[in-house]
Amino acid sequence: MWVRRVYLDVIGRIPTPEEAENFLKSKQPDKHQQLVQKLLENPSYVTNWSTIWTRLLIGRSTSRGINRRALQDFLVQSFDDNRPWNDIVFDLVAAEGDADSNGATNFLLAHLNNQAVPATAITTRLFLGTQIQCTQCHNHPFNDATQSQFWEINSFFKQTKIVRKKRTDKKGEKDQTQLTLVSLRDGGTTFYETRQGLMQPAYPKFAGVKIPEGPNVNRRQELAKLMTSGKTDQLARAMVNRMWAHFFAYGFTRPIDDMGYHNSPTHPELLDELARQFADSNYNIKQLIQWICLSDAYRLSSQFTADNASDDPDDGSTPNFSRMYVKQMTVEQLYDSLLVTTNPAEIVTDYQSAWKKMQKRDQWLQQFVYTHQNEENDETTTFDGTITQALLMMNGPLVQNSLDYNRKDTI
Repeated sequence: MWVRRVYLDVIGRIPTPEEAENFLKSKQPDKHQQLVQKLLENPSYVTNWSTIWTRLLIGRSTSRGINRRALQDFLVQSFDDNRPWNDIVFDLVAAEGDADSNGATNFLLAHLNNQAVPATAITTRLFLGTQIQCTQCHNHPFNDATQSQFWEINSFFKQTKIVRKKRTDKKGEKDQTQLTLVSLRDGGTTFYETRQGLMQPAYPKFAGVKIPEGPNVNRRQELAKLMTSGKTDQLARAMVNRMWAHFFAYGFTRPIDDMGYHNSPTHPELLDELARQFADSNYNIKQLIQWICLSDAYRLSSQFTADNASDDPDDGSTPNFSRMYVKQMTVEQLYDSLLVTTNPAEIVTDYQSAWKKMQKRDQWLQQFVYTHQNEENDETTTFDGTITQALLMMNGPLVQNSLDYNRKDTI
């Protein structure tokens, strides 16, 4: 039903029986709009979306030296203030300072390994919806992306250096490493090897704009400006496509982060119009969520009928969005929803109290997550619905503890 769906999608948990009953009993003609606005002001809105984007930016695993809490604090404050999406992206791409005092730095601190190849690939994939990772060693076989373009974007990160310092803890012992993101005055030239074995130079260039050389030019700041200035609508299109996929299980392209003429969107007019309105709204994330949640498409039933029987993207066909597609819960949604069913009194009321609960949840998740230190910093999870996991959900300690009413603490 719509009320359960919107709770899960906006604040990351199912409604309590009382919340669902209040909505269903309401006779207000605008009750759908009122509920969406209420959820956007709910403290769980910022914890949910900060969790989603922390996971997208640095994964679920905990890397040594990366301050996950600081990054999530940055995102919480950004979503709580409803900052424009382009401003958030600018801060993540142009961030400088240490991992503790500037949470936004943790995004690039996590991905500047392997000559910043992961940082290049992830930045374009997450924020621009384009996959360029395969062009680091050859031209793309299906579109016009070239090897030189990959290294031109990579050269924006050439100035950036990670400084590691030993940090003194409260006991006076230097046993922790603090990471700092520093921009050097001179970035130098990036060289790459072609398929023919030739070494070629690459200079910072994005969307046809070449950045001038010079010690006073901060390359990452210039890249952030070009990505978020509005001269290209790709930032808005990528965000709209990702958000649509979040709410509908499928985006306008498959995969959602591989947009381009080689991968035509299913509904180009709708994507273009939503992207234009999103940019015109000053990249207002809450406004975009309201548009989607209050749309006729989002309020459709998930049931098959004679009119939509052929609309089944699970078989590989193009989604028409003539009905709502059944979505598997994320593991975070499942965990938080178990809290609702067993102890509604523990529902998040503010971010500070939520952090301890999220730490418990993240610690539990670590047993299912493995990070590959490769050229894309891929992360593998085992949340794949195996028989073992089904048995674990039926009889495992997580569910058993959540059903134990004698427990005084939460799961």
